[in-house]
Formats: sequence, structure tokens, C-alpha cells
Amino acid sequence: MLMPFGKYRGTPIGEVPTSYLSWLLRSIKLRDPQLEFEVQLEWLSRCAQHEHTYSEQTASRHGIQLGTDDVPLVRRVFDAGFKSIARKLHPDLGGSTAEMQQLNRLAESVRTQLDALERAS
Repeated sequence: MLMPFGKYRGTPIGEVPTSYLSWLLRSIKLRDPQLEFEVQLEWLSRCAQHEHTYSEQTASRHGIQLGTDDVPLVRRVFDAGFKSIARKLHPDLGGSTAEMQQLNRLAESVRTQLDALERAS
């Protein structure tokens, strides 16, 4: 998908700088659900590639603030969303292998962070 507006208009989402993706997610209400999904997926994929570990500082810097009591419900919401998106991206159902692999990497990263938060309590 190409960035449809702004400084990086016409640039593939995968080539947009991480700082710009982060700014988009923090500052702009993206009206196109597909664009929002692609930006989130790309940003989180980059986080997973750099093997960020959960910390209060990292979480608050990116606007994610969870209490340990929130983790079970967050996990349920995440798993439901993952299943919904996986049905759309799965290669056997018309999606691409690359997108499904990216989603799986993202899911593993989020689950690892939730596990770490549970262990910290």
C-alpha cells in the first residue's frame, strides 16, 4: 500500500521512516481502516524486528499503558483481532504469505510483551 497523503505521499508504507509512522499513530486519526492497519502492522513489525522488550518507559513513550489486571482482557481482545485479521490475510483464503508472516511476527511480539507484563506482577 502507498502512503496516500503528506510528506511521504506515494511512498510504500514499508519505506516510510519509523518516526513518521509513529507520528501518524500518535497524532493523526486515520480514516481509512486499511491504511491504519497497514501503518500499525508496519510499525509494530519494526518494533518486533528490533526485539524491543516491554518496559514502562517504552510503553508510555508509545502511548501503551496497561496495568497487570488488564492483561487477561487485553489478551482476549488481541487474540480476537488477530483471528479476524488472519482470516483476511491467510494465503489459503486469498491473502499473501508475506503479510501473514508479518502478522505472525507481530502477534508473537505482542504475546511476548503480555507474558512479560504478567510475569512482572
